[in-house]
Amino acid sequence: KRACDLVDMEAYVFARWAELNRAQMSFVKIISDQGDEGQKHLFLENARRAVALLDEGIKSLRGLISKQETVNLQELKKCFGSKI
Repeated sequence: KRACDLVDMEAYVFARWAELNRAQMSFVKIISDQGDEGQKHLFLENARRAVALLDEGIKSLRGLISKQETVNLQELKKCFGSKI
């Protein structure tokens, strides 16, 4: 849905747990190697997409918090597209 692809061995155990428990998982991966020009372009494209998604989530969160004094975890997760 968010159109980002990454093979990640470290996050596999978490992704597999989420799959088995029918939970949604979001994982942020920091990439430290330089890559070739094509990879750099894809990285920047996906980084911009990630920033836009975080921006949407923060705006949604700000709106949610301004409406009420208490916010439950389910409402917070909805701000960032997470399902319970």
